[in-house]
Amino acid sequence: MPREFANPGAEGVEESRLAGWVRYQRRREQKLSLPSWQRELLEQVPGFSWDPLEEQWNEWREALRVFLATEGRMPRYRSPSASERALAAWVHKQRHLHNKGEVSEVRVSSLKALPFRVV
Repeated sequence: MPREFANPGAEGVEESRLAGWVRYQRRREQKLSLPSWQRELLEQVPGFSWDPLEEQWNEWREALRVFLATEGRMPRYRSPSASERALAAWVHKQRHLHNKGEVSEVRVSSLKALPFRVV
């Protein structure tokens, strides 16, 4: 999917415009002002998502679930594995956001369902 802050140059400007258009379509869908035929067309675009941040959060949560099931421990910052370090950073961020009261109850419940204390 296009990114709003793409590389500079003609291609980057065009990508930013396209990303802005996609964001606009998502807002129209939230306001229920997007016709169903346009919604159906957008859903046929490979990689399109109505809520990419929520999907990304769910992917991280699933990666944590798999890690906990296979390793039997929380991910570590000092691991030689870059993916484990990234997962440890994500867990840290969730704890930080939770302490600030910025994690939804649905997400908190989802994290509390894991076998180790995350939040």
